Amino acid sequence: MGAPAVIVPLRSGCRVWIERIGLERCTLVEPVPEDAPRSETVLVWVERVIDAGGTVILAGGSVFQVGAEQRELTNGWRPGEAILIGDSRLLHLDHGAEIVTAVRVR
Repeated sequence: MGAPAVIVPLRSGCRVWIERIGLERCTLVEPVPEDAPRSETVLVWVERVIDAGGTVILAGGSVFQVGAEQRELTNGWRPGEAILIGDSRLLHLDHGAEIVTAVRVR
């Protein structure tokens, strides 16, 4: 079995995240198959990160708490675009080494 991956179509091509590889730009050459597993994704803007990576604040006021085991990843995030996957995972497009699990608190 291959590594888990997330493909996110954007206005300017797409981004693909592959476990153990990270985030890369891509171009879809074929439509995604209808029976492919899907999650709702939303392009969001990370406004700021506080509490040594423990709290991520998005434009519009949404607030997410990040577990202690992933705060080292989010502590380095700067303002920029991210992908919200479902309502509990974030992938920063400039710092996309790993998908971060987070809990929405507002």
